[in-house]
Amino acid sequence: MKEEVVQVVDKVKREWYETYSKMQEHIKEIREYGKSGRSEEKNSLPRLNGIAQDGLALLSSLQFRLDLLAPQLPADEEVESASTVLESWKTQSQSLRLSLRNANLQVKESCSSTLSPLHFPVHFDGSFLLNELFRLSCSLF
Repeated sequence: MKEEVVQVVDKVKREWYETYSKMQEHIKEIREYGKSGRSEEKNSLPRLNGIAQDGLALLSSLQFRLDLLAPQLPADEEVESASTVLESWKTQSQSLRLSLRNANLQVKESCSSTLSPLHFPVHFDGSFLLNELFRLSCSLF
């Protein structure tokens, strides 16, 4: 039984590190969204944010699982190690949340600054067009 707990803890750790790595990639994609100048993006910004939110939820779930499993580990050193890992994960999760927020703010600012210098002929309603362009190109949520 105790060996099974150790194996499950190892599996949870592997899954957490894989998910964390993927999350960093998704946040990088969000940060770089729209910078390339390509009109065709592989993923829309709302889709990228959805994937990132799913990743954050999975990380929280894995933290919870480790928190439940840690006291069941056979050796006191393993319990302490798992507790240390758990604290580290909490810090890393907070860092990811902050990075995601900053990436979205950066994209929003980038889209706003890109669209602000546009000038439209008098016969167009410039504010309407500007709002529509902003809505279509930078929908964050």
